[in-house]
Amino acid sequence: MPGSHPLWTGQVFKGRVDCDKWSREGWGPVVLTVEVTGVRNVNEFVCLTHIDEPTGCIRPGDIWMEADGNYDTKTGELSIMESAVHAHSRTVEVVPFTWAGVLEGIRFKGRFQVVGNEAEYGRTMLNMLCISGGAKTHVLSGNVAMEEVRNRIGGLQKALEAESWERRKCAKSESRRVSMGLASRRADSQLKMGVWQDIGGAQASQRAAESNARASINSTRQAAVRNAMEAAANRSASTR
Repeated sequence: MPGSHPLWTGQVFKGRVDCDKWSREGWGPVVLTVEVTGVRNVNEFVCLTHIDEPTGCIRPGDIWMEADGNYDTKTGELSIMESAVHAHSRTVEVVPFTWAGVLEGIRFKGRFQVVGNEAEYGRTMLNMLCISGGAKTHVLSGNVAMEEVRNRIGGLQKALEAESWERRKCAKSESRRVSMGLASRRADSQLKMGVWQDIGGAQASQRAAESNARASINSTRQAAVRNAMEAAANRSASTR
């Protein structure tokens, strides 16, 4: 905050850092830790930095870096320049970073850079929070506090909307399943009725054909009998 130094010895910031190069290589998530080890005056302080990354491709996990920090009390701008590997870390060649951004309450947001390699790293991002406890922890002020409240309310509202949408979707799905079941039953019933109607028509046609056949057979038999009787009568008359 303008006019005063918001940092204190023992204060710890922790959060995500990322850049185009690390995203391309598939490295991450990358977590940066900054521990303030001393405050020289209203504008200067010293600290230790540590990078935690699963693959260890960015920096070995057991390495801590010494860094010098500067804070602008008028603008709230903060910069941390890594200078050397910490004395208690093993000796290894390390690429130093410069972390820069704006301090708003307990939030430190900004970017980072490597001298001479800005094009290689591309866009960079830094988003950290103070995780130190105790009475010295600064309460979020004004706009930052309201931003946090709005974010939480917005998140809750989105969660409730998602739950409501899921319920509506389940209800529509259940209604659709019931409608499809009823339609399937109606189709089965209509199909069965059509089948029985076809069977009844076939049976009626069969009965009519059988009746016609019986009538034809009877008339043929009667005609044959008459012809036989007439032939017999003719033979009888001729013998006399």
